[in-house]
Amino acid sequence: MTDLLEDIVEAVPVASNGHHKGFTLTCANCGEEFPSNRRQLPGKHAWCSKPNCRRAAGAARARNFRERRNNSI
Repeated sequence: MTDLLEDIVEAVPVASNGHHKGFTLTCANCGEEFPSNRRQLPGKHAWCSKPNCRRAAGAARARNFRERRNNSI
């Protein structure tokens, strides 16, 4: 059991300041994985840098803004 735990701890990349780095996120639009320095927050979407995915991210931001604006009144 401890050998497995040690393997897992060694496999996770850690920066010199103790923070983890090298996360792999999944794009909310195309579904492909891409590297990131930040972890994905629960309930939030991640978008890759492809032009089509960037447009989808902008549309989602606008849709969320309109929804928040209309529900606040």
